Amino acid sequence: MWWLDLGAPQWECVHFGGAGRGREFQDKARQAHLFVAQASLGGVEDERGLIARIAAPLPFPATFVATWDGLHDGLGDLRGMIGAPGLALVLTDCRPLWTRAPELCGMLMELWLSAAYRWSLDRSPTQTVPGRPFHLFIQW
Repeated sequence: MWWLDLGAPQWECVHFGGAGRGREFQDKARQAHLFVAQASLGGVEDERGLIARIAAPLPFPATFVATWDGLHDGLGDLRGMIGAPGLALVLTDCRPLWTRAPELCGMLMELWLSAAYRWSLDRSPTQTVPGRPFHLFIQW
């Protein structure tokens, strides 16, 4: 059973688990009316591939630039574009990249936490308290 209220802003915004937990996470995120997206990191070899895979299921504008700065800006801009109170992104097939390029995954964690902070300052039209849910699930 999922123990966090995914519909509320949380500092616990990066989650790890297997496929069963990933499905449970997605179900709970949908119940919270979050925008849910999924991307496979299978076969990703480098920074450019990682950013492209993360960006693919998200409604970034055509002007999106596939760099760390572009991803950070794009994730922040999604606050006004997704039509939902928050975001939940599930990345599947992560183990190979995590073991092969831990520094790349560390950069993603740093970027995600920075973007989560920006979302924490925002107010969803459906919430009376500041902050918007912004979650990442790393599925092994």
